[in-house]
Amino acid sequence: MIRPVFSCLSLRPRHYSRLRASLLPPFQPSLADRRQTQDRVAKKCDPLRILFCGSDEFSCAALEALDTERMRNPFLIQSIDVVVRPGKGTGRGYKVIQHPPIRDLAKRLLLPIHERDTFTGWKMPESINLIIAVSFGLFVPPRLLRAAKYGGLNVHPSLLPDFRGPAPLHHTILHQWNSTGVTLQTLDDKAFDHGIVLEQTPLESPVPRGITVKGLQDLLTPLAVNMLVQGLRDGLHVPPLQDRGRVGEPAAPLASPHAPKITPRDRQFLLRPASSTYPLEPTVNHSEVLLRQQIIGPLWFKAKDKKGDLKRIIVVSASGRRPPKLDHSTPRPEQIVIHGEDQQGHSFIQRVDVYSETGDGSIWIPGWSGMGVALETLKIEGQRAKPAKQVLAQLKLYETPREL
Repeated sequence: MIRPVFSCLSLRPRHYSRLRASLLPPFQPSLADRRQTQDRVAKKCDPLRILFCGSDEFSCAALEALDTERMRNPFLIQSIDVVVRPGKGTGRGYKVIQHPPIRDLAKRLLLPIHERDTFTGWKMPESINLIIAVSFGLFVPPRLLRAAKYGGLNVHPSLLPDFRGPAPLHHTILHQWNSTGVTLQTLDDKAFDHGIVLEQTPLESPVPRGITVKGLQDLLTPLAVNMLVQGLRDGLHVPPLQDRGRVGEPAAPLASPHAPKITPRDRQFLLRPASSTYPLEPTVNHSEVLLRQQIIGPLWFKAKDKKGDLKRIIVVSASGRRPPKLDHSTPRPEQIVIHGEDQQGHSFIQRVDVYSETGDGSIWIPGWSGMGVALETLKIEGQRAKPAKQVLAQLKLYETPREL
């Protein structure tokens, strides 16, 4: 019986890296890589002993590419240690611990793992000479950056300075920008996403309409991985550092928008009052609502039930729709009083017209330019999802004048 080649892994896992390297072809830059570096001379550096800090699928792709490069080109990358955030409790009673994907990948690659939720009091391995953070979320302190000979690097999925912050993919889509890309920058010792831009790779085609965050991430991931590995090959991290950012060039029609963390407040059905006066306009920006439902949903709003108790109503499904056929036999529209909080933290209420006689169990809310939002399925928090018309029947409503 012939034993599979990788059967030794279960017996001698310490030999996995050696075996894997022996099966890979010797390091040889591709023709595309050679053409890309014709205009620059690769700077020499010591073999890299990397401390990699990551969390999600985007950082997993970067770590796997670095580990593959370590096997192919050990003169460039000698070792990789991985810092991961501790797992968090999920489910009923928070008893099930869910670990970030980077932890499972590091274990599969047999890389040393350091589980940290803070760098305070932590002593980094003395051999580390470069720190790489990708989608990590924990600020790397100056003392660690100073201790590493080559400081730190970060891969950011936007063309900085556009969309600095923890949610660049979400905000690129929410702002409906047509262009984006990836940036390789140094880790700044004072703030996130303010390092020296060492390289940028734009997305060659426009951002597709209707794309999801996962879809945009999938488009940018190979660009980010190739830029990171090629940047190390070229020694972009070796002093003197060269700023290759778009100095003096406007990034886009709007100047450098920020990409703050998505919070529960951002998932409100109405983000802000429609005007500064009260009563407020009874229409919604249907395109904005539907885009946010797609990208960061499910959206929600608060309204009082018939007992006067304030309830959170979750939008399970919604669509854009023109108004239902209205005539003098159509019941008058009613109003939901929505309670919310704007981006400055100020509470507001807004009366929103609703039409419930649409024939399919949904309710229709007027929007701009003749379009509107059809709320198809709603859910009172703590209850099961139901057709929106059934949920509407449980809420306190106000009759509005006929407008036909």
